Amino acid sequence: MLNIPNQYDGVSLDYINIGNSATQVFALPSGGFVSISDAAYLTWVASGNRPVPIDSNTSLIEVLTRQAPNVPLWNLYTLPQVQSIQKQAIQADFQATITAPLTFTTAAGVTNTFPADPETISLHVEMITSLGGLVPAGFYLVAVDGVTQVAFTGTDWTNFRTAMGNRGWAAKQHLDVLISQVNSATTIDAVKSVAW
Repeated sequence: MLNIPNQYDGVSLDYINIGNSATQVFALPSGGFVSISDAAYLTWVASGNRPVPIDSNTSLIEVLTRQAPNVPLWNLYTLPQVQSIQKQAIQADFQATITAPLTFTTAAGVTNTFPADPETISLHVEMITSLGGLVPAGFYLVAVDGVTQVAFTGTDWTNFRTAMGNRGWAAKQHLDVLISQVNSATTIDAVKSVAW
């Protein structure tokens, strides 16, 4: 984000002129651009008001984010920008899905929820690999409560990793469909409708 001065603190932002436009102003009441011949704008100007000058859409976004956080800003972006923003959000949701704790039932019938983030799994994989790839006697996973230790056999470990892989593969397929939908969307509203 740009770091612009708080020169607009306390200033009425009813109408904002971007780059000295001679054709339109941003109207805070509607959250979008209006023509300078708009009746409400002309009435506002006739009352002695003047639009706040801002150099660019980027600065407008900065000011509105700080001064009017409830104004939707989608209409300030181009379609490719909205597509990029939406793909980043979908990617974040994908990452959250594949690293979320996983509920699993062992062969002994014990069901609990276990951490499935890369760091935790890597620690276990490294330890098992250092032991020749065999799950040692007494091996367990600690549930997400941080206290409960659940015994895991080699088969349990393999099945847990398979469950993680299946979840990840399903999520990846879903991700690919959503990214394709975002890429093929032809309007900002269509892009915004694609969500995890």
